[in-house]
Amino acid sequence: MKIRAVALVIASAVNLSTAFQSFGGGRTVRSFRSDIERGTVKTKNISKLHALNPLISAFQAVESPIGSMAVLAGVVLVHEAGHFLAAKSFGMKINEFAVGFGPKLIGFKAFKSGVTNEDGVEEGIDFSFRILPLGGYVAFPENYNRTLAYEMEKERLDKIDEYNSINPRSGIKKFLPLTRQEKEERKAAMNLQVTETEMKNRRQWWRFGRKEEVSTVKVFDPDEPINIDYYDDPDYLQNRPWFERAVVLSGGVVFNIILAFSLFFGSATFGPGLPRPVFSSGAVVTTMPNMNSPSYGKLYKDDVIVGINSYKAGPVASASSSQKTISNIISTIRSTDSGESVHLTVAKKGYTDPSEFREVDVTPIPMNGNGPQSIGVILGSNYLKTEIVHATSISQGLEIASGSLYSMTSDTAAAFVNLIQGFLRGDSSAGSGMSGPVGVIKMGSDVVATSDIGAIIGFAAAISINLAVVNSLPLPSLDGGQLLFVISEALTGKKIDQRFQEELNATALLLLLLASFSSVFGDVGKLLR
Repeated sequence: MKIRAVALVIASAVNLSTAFQSFGGGRTVRSFRSDIERGTVKTKNISKLHALNPLISAFQAVESPIGSMAVLAGVVLVHEAGHFLAAKSFGMKINEFAVGFGPKLIGFKAFKSGVTNEDGVEEGIDFSFRILPLGGYVAFPENYNRTLAYEMEKERLDKIDEYNSINPRSGIKKFLPLTRQEKEERKAAMNLQVTETEMKNRRQWWRFGRKEEVSTVKVFDPDEPINIDYYDDPDYLQNRPWFERAVVLSGGVVFNIILAFSLFFGSATFGPGLPRPVFSSGAVVTTMPNMNSPSYGKLYKDDVIVGINSYKAGPVASASSSQKTISNIISTIRSTDSGESVHLTVAKKGYTDPSEFREVDVTPIPMNGNGPQSIGVILGSNYLKTEIVHATSISQGLEIASGSLYSMTSDTAAAFVNLIQGFLRGDSSAGSGMSGPVGVIKMGSDVVATSDIGAIIGFAAAISINLAVVNSLPLPSLDGGQLLFVISEALTGKKIDQRFQEELNATALLLLLLASFSSVFGDVGKLLR
C-alpha cells in the first residue's frame, strides 16, 4: 500500500499563479523583480532582496530549472515526512520512502531489522530520490498475498468466460443484463460440469483401491468475489485502529501547512520580509482587443473597468477580493441576453477621479461558436505595487505569518473551487489558467532566476499550500479520499473492502496523472507563444 503525494502533478488544477499572487503581487515574478529595480517595492532594506544565498548561486550555476525541481523536491520531501514520521511514531512497518517518480537517482536502506525475508534480503526501509520530483510516496507492506490474489482472480475470470459461453446470446441481447432464469441455467450448467469432473475423479480413486476423499463441490457464482486471507500483523497500517490510520493519512497535509507557516514566519521575522501586494478597485484589460472583438475601438490595453451596469467595484484588500471583482464582471457579461449591451464604467490605469471616467456600451457575442457571451478582452487584477512587510517582534511575526497562511490557503482553495465549477458548467475556458508539470517547473525556474530569496520563499510556500489543499480533497488516490474511507469506517463500524479501495484509488490515480500530463501540451504551447 502506498500513500502518495501526487498533488504536484495536478498542482496546476489550482492555478498556482493565483496562490503566488496573494504572496508576491498581481504580476509575474519577473515584473516583481522589475518593481524592485524601479523602486515601486517599498522596503527599508532593498539590499536584502538582492542578497544571493549560496544555495541560490548553486542553483543558477546548473540552470534555474534544476533549482526549481530542487524546491519542488524539498516540498514533497516535507509532505512525505509527515506520513513517515506519523507512521514511525505508532511503530508501523514501512517498506519505502520515495521522493519523485520514475528511475531512481540515489537510494539507500536504513532502519535495518537484521531479519532477512524469503528472498534473502535484509528487511529495512528503502529511501530513494527519483528523477521526476513531481510527487512521492511512502510504501507500506501489503497485508495479503498479492500474487496469490492475482492468480485467484485470473482463475475466476476464466470461469466467467466459460460461464458467458454457455447458451450465448446474439445481436443486441448481448448487451442487455441476463434474466434471472438465464443466470440460473448458466450456473446449473457450470456446476453440472464441475460435478461430473468430481465424480470422475472419485471413480479413479476407487479404481486404484485408494480410500475416497470426501470433497465438497463449490457452487460457482460469477458475482461472488474471490476470498482473500488477510494477514493479521498488528504492525501493518491496514490493521491499526482507524484513529491511527487517520493521523498517518493527515500527516502530509499537516506538515505542508507547518512548512508554509514556517517560511512566512522566518521571512517576515528574520529574513527579507514578506511581499504584500497592493491592489486598486476594478479589473484591468491586459491585452489590446482584436479587430473582430466587440470591444475593439472602445477598450484599450491597461483600461480599468470599475463598473458594469449597476455593479460598482469596491475597495480591494487582497488577491482573492480582486479575483471576486473580475468574476462579478465576467458573470454579468455572460448572463447578458443575446443582442443586449452592457454598460461599462472605464478609467485609465492610475486615474481615480470619477470625473475622468468614461462610459462605454459593448454588446457581448459568443467568441467561439456556441461559447459563452464575451466582450473579447482578458481581464486581470488591478495591481499597483508590492510592499515588503517586516515583523518587529516574534508576536507580530506570528500574526503576519498566520494572515499570509490564511490568505494564500483561501485563495488556493477558491481557485480550485472556481475551476471545478467552470468544468461543471461546461466552460471551455475554465482550464485556461491551468499549467501542468512543465508550467510548474517553468514558474519555479523564473522564480529561481530572480535570485530573490523572498520570491523563492513565496514559490515554496505556494507549492506547499497547493499540495496541502489538493491532497485534502476527498478524491480517491489522494490523502483526503483515503481519509474518507477511514472516517466512513469509524462512523459505520464497517470496513470498506480493501481491494475495492485499491482498485478505485488506482483508477483515480491514473485519471489524475493523465489529466496532469495532458496539460503538458498546453504548457509547451504557452512557452512557444
